[in-house]
Amino acid sequence: KNEESRFNYEMLKKFLKEQEEQQDKEQNKDNKDKKDQENKDQEKKDEKDKDKKKEENKDQEKQDKDGEKDDKEKKEGEEKDEEKKEGEDKKEEEKEGEEGEEKKDENKPEQMPEGADQKMKNMKISEEKAKMILEALKNQEVQYIQQNRKKAKKRPKSNKPDW
Repeated sequence: KNEESRFNYEMLKKFLKEQEEQQDKEQNKDNKDKKDQENKDQEKKDEKDKDKKKEENKDQEKQDKDGEKDDKEKKEGEEKDEEKKEGEDKKEEEKEGEEGEEKKDENKPEQMPEGADQKMKNMKISEEKAKMILEALKNQEVQYIQQNRKKAKKRPKSNKPDW
């Protein structure tokens, strides 16, 4: 009986040890799976954040382009107004020259056209700030154009090697 009980005790001990090892392995596996899942979740979150940032950048670029179009329209309107003013000034100078009166407006500051001035007031932007924005947009446009690669116009023949 003693031998049988020892044998049973040894077997029970061995069995318990195996069960503990198996539980440890399962626990390690579960921990590893949890870590892997957390890493995957973090990667998905990072990708979503990147996508969100890309969308925000696209929206910002779209707004910038819209603003750039408005700025170009303003600039064109300003140029037309300036040309009209110059033409009127020349006519006035000719009249003054004929009458013998000489008036000089050298100290007169350069004025913005009425339409552009009103738009700037609506947007609550100073003239200097508007000029800075226009300059920045111009620089971005130049950079964008320089970064674009030219696309090939003709496709190479497939029966000939690449080199």
